Amino acid sequence: MCVLLPVFGITWLFGVFAVNRETVVFQYLFVILNSLQGALIFIVQCIMDRKVQDAFKTRRTRWLSSKMETNASEMKLMSSAVTKSRIVPSESTA
Repeated sequence: MCVLLPVFGITWLFGVFAVNRETVVFQYLFVILNSLQGALIFIVQCIMDRKVQDAFKTRRTRWLSSKMETNASEMKLMSSAVTKSRIVPSESTA
């Protein structure tokens, strides 16, 4: 709230000054700041929030651990296939 309230206040301060055609600079500043408010809210409320960061970290560790388990099982299958392929040709030549 301490970050977002001044941003909203400054934006609407430019909006108050942008009431006539001679204040084109204030109109542009008002439009630019209003369009950046959504991005600022997303950054402050979502990305910088500790709960959201912890949830992403938990999700990431689960995803990485499941990916490692999948890779380990694939490695086991590949090693058993290599072992079988080494055993089968040697028996057929003997």
